[in-house]
Amino acid sequence: MKPSLSKTFIYVNLIHYPVHVLGPGDRAGLWTQGCTIRCPGCVAAYTWEFSGEYKMKVKEAADKILSFGSGRLTVSGGEPFDQPAAFNELLLLLRKGGIEDIMVYSGYPYERLKKLYSSALDKIDALVDSPFVEGAYSNEKWRGSNNQNMIILSEKKQLREKYMSYMADASAEAGRALQVASCGGKVYVIGIPDQRDVSGIKSGLGSI
Repeated sequence: MKPSLSKTFIYVNLIHYPVHVLGPGDRAGLWTQGCTIRCPGCVAAYTWEFSGEYKMKVKEAADKILSFGSGRLTVSGGEPFDQPAAFNELLLLLRKGGIEDIMVYSGYPYERLKKLYSSALDKIDALVDSPFVEGAYSNEKWRGSNNQNMIILSEKKQLREKYMSYMADASAEAGRALQVASCGGKVYVIGIPDQRDVSGIKSGLGSI
């Protein structure tokens, strides 16, 4: 159930640096907490609930991301656009703070986001849209199911070319990879696993 939301606070599952496997180059990573889409087979079902323990001030989240000194960020979830006001405020602070490359995963289709949240989209350089579909296998390293799309929103020529190159390097052999991180006594698997490997990863690590 979605709680009362504002632009002052955002629910965050994890902020981590460096992230090597979700977008071009080494990046900061932000995973929001809370998702109302709840795709069957989701690898991150532990991020669905809007639990109070994950609530933090938007400025605090922005300051932590900016403290890494990286100009690149990938946002996943959870579902970032289930907290639209806070997410938009966070993006604004990050842009002002010098983040030049922002990639976002959302389970909502691009057309819906464009209609409802165009202000946030204006601050994003690349969007991977649409819900995860269990059984719709993809070998491409940047998407979990083959219905998802990467939409390059940036108008910067060099950044557009970098994302186009990233998309072209698409096969699992060419670069699908996972990264393991430990934070607060929890182990996180970062990246987009092949659907057929998820059950093995979960059984090996206990949670993902």
